[in-house]
Order: sequence, then C-alpha cells, then structure tokens
Amino acid sequence: MIVTVVIPFGGHAPDRRDALAQVVSFYREHFPDWHIRINISHERPFNRGRVVNRGVRFAPSAMVVINDADSLCEPARIREAVQVAKHERAIVQAFTRYVKLDETGAPCWEQEPTWNHGCVAVRRSVFLDAGGYDEGYRGWGYEDLDLNLRLDLLRVPGTLTHLWHEPAPMNEENQLRYWAKSSGEIPA
Repeated sequence: MIVTVVIPFGGHAPDRRDALAQVVSFYREHFPDWHIRINISHERPFNRGRVVNRGVRFAPSAMVVINDADSLCEPARIREAVQVAKHERAIVQAFTRYVKLDETGAPCWEQEPTWNHGCVAVRRSVFLDAGGYDEGYRGWGYEDLDLNLRLDLLRVPGTLTHLWHEPAPMNEENQLRYWAKSSGEIPA
C-alpha cells in the first residue's frame, strides 16, 4: 500500500531543521516506497492545521500518516496504525507513550498522551470528510483535540520520541477556542 507522509514544518532554527532531517531520514530508511510531503509554512504564527490540511488535500495516496517534524515512532507501530486506519472512520495514533528528549538526547519527560498529533494514520477521505483541522487555531495547540470532536481517536501501543528543540509558546487563545467548541458554545 502506498502511503503519503505529511510533515508540517514551520520552524527555521537549526534545532528544528535538525529534527526534520532526522524524521525524513527515518522515513526514507524504514518506508522507502512511501511518499514524503514536507509542507513548509512561513506564516507567523505557524498555523499547523492549515499546513497539514494542505498536505493531506494534495496527498497522492488514499492513506496518510501525519508526522510532526520533531517526532519519531516505532516503524512497526506506524504500520499497525495504517492497517487499523484502513478499516476505521478514525484517526489512529501510533503510540500510547510519549517520551521527550532533552538537548543531550536523554529522556527528560514521559507521559500518556491525550492529543492526536505526533504520528497518526488516517484515510485521506475520512480526514477531508471531517473537515480536517480547524484553521482558526493559530500557533500550535488544541487543533488536534478539536479534530477529536469530529473523529474518533484510536491508539496502537507504542512509543513516540519527541526530538529536542527550543520550545515554542502555546497560543492561549487556542485553549479558549477549544473550550468553547467542546462545550457547545460554538459549533465543532
């Protein structure tokens, strides 16, 4: 099965470019037949939803993996997520454990995720029929949880490794927008 990997990218600092290079190398090594689409945005603040939507919209395959430019999952878990997504009207996360690396490459933080970004598989038609990510979110944060209001989230057991880079501030307006949508104050 041909799969398109959509990688949203909006950071131009050396640490972000290094992380992106690791992600691209990973996919070239483990999934040489898959299409890789790096979707670059110069928009400030970065609009992750818009960049992902564009990548999925123009993906040449029916199955898409959306992989952040700073995240790596186990290859077997990615394949499993793709297999599950083939049969579900859902977004399928390729991990249940999140490990963040520090500047030295050592694990510094671990948690069970409550969001759907990092590395997810979804049928292109399912993503587009659900309206994709809400592009009203600016910067990063909450666009992924918002999609969960319209699509089920399934998970396959595995680990996501978040590669180090300088942190970006979260947009607090995104949190307010999500709360309003999840409470029904504004339509999902």
